[in-house]
Amino acid sequence: EGPPPAEADALLDVRGRYYVKEVDAYWGWRTVLRMPAAGALRLEMFNIDPAGTEYPAVEVVLTRRA
Repeated sequence: EGPPPAEADALLDVRGRYYVKEVDAYWGWRTVLRMPAAGALRLEMFNIDPAGTEYPAVEVVLTRRA
């Protein structure tokens, strides 16, 4: 549970974190599901370093065929 996504086209915006033993720090991740247009979905995934900077990791764009 949490507040709705801040961006108008975002359907879902979730975050988490995981521990990286080699650097003795927690990294984060963020997943966003968007509907940029009718018949389209966009899934974006980001890694977040210990300082809080987001780095794009995966982007999947799905479109409906006629």
